[in-house]
Amino acid sequence: MPAIVPNRIASILINALKGGVVPRVGLEYITVGRTQEIAAILHDIELIEEGGASFRDAAVLYRMNAQSNAL
Repeated sequence: MPAIVPNRIASILINALKGGVVPRVGLEYITVGRTQEIAAILHDIELIEEGGASFRDAAVLYRMNAQSNAL
């Protein structure tokens, strides 16, 4: 079921995006496609809780995604 965006939040989102800035509120209504990223972060947190360590390089992940999208 799609989320209903309150009018006040919708106005803030539209004005911020028109102005080319990141909205201060309402990001949960426009953020999409982050399921794999969130799952990886939660996995890292579990490793850290168990005494392990984790490191991610966002630039490498970006390049990998850009290459896979180009195929």
